[in-house]
Amino acid sequence: MKDTVVASFWCHRPADFPDAADYIGMLKILDRSCRAAGMRHVVLTDFKSSQMLPQGLEFFATQLPRNLLQATTAAQAEWVRATRYPDDDTVFVGADCLVLHDFRPFLRPADLSICTFPHRKLWIMNGFIHVPAASREKLIPLFDRVAHGTRAFPAKTCDDMASWERVLRPRPKDLWGKEERHGLTVRFLPEPIWNERPLSAEEPYAEAHVLHFRGAPQKAMFFEWVKLHRPELAAA
Repeated sequence: MKDTVVASFWCHRPADFPDAADYIGMLKILDRSCRAAGMRHVVLTDFKSSQMLPQGLEFFATQLPRNLLQATTAAQAEWVRATRYPDDDTVFVGADCLVLHDFRPFLRPADLSICTFPHRKLWIMNGFIHVPAASREKLIPLFDRVAHGTRAFPAKTCDDMASWERVLRPRPKDLWGKEERHGLTVRFLPEPIWNERPLSAEEPYAEAHVLHFRGAPQKAMFFEWVKLHRPELAAA
């Protein structure tokens, strides 16, 4: 099985998000879920925020914009350019994600794999992005375009996702499947499987590979869901 880094993102922005969820607690559980699935977890962050991470969480710190959306795409672009774990595949996820099992056998060949929404105005979901090690260098210009195209808008605008859409358009007719963009093969993955948004703490979501607790109600149920369905991660 190909060695894989699951790269999450977190930056402390208390002035902008005074009521932020317990991201440190989520990152610790995400880290355990990655290890349980046989993958390494690295937190992408800035230098100041890295000092707040608990011991045992591996991080990659760089100078990042203050705007959170711009910081997200800039951190990912810096990771793709960096030489840390150059022989490992990378999967970018959110700090509020949870890996349910080893999904690597279900990935199919492509230079880039990214999730798409069904029935949404925004059709890209960047909560799961797969970058094969063999494609990392040639993806640098693409990630740079996304980072430079992310505007300094409030987080609720999701302009990081919109920037991906602007770079990867047109929207694929079938929404899921393999397409060519900028001389690269891009595989669009179904969000309900690869980046499922839980609606209930009672539902196990057995068919999902990764859960993404995006949105305030979902973040509020994160720890309850883990205790109900993955108690070994909560107790670690």
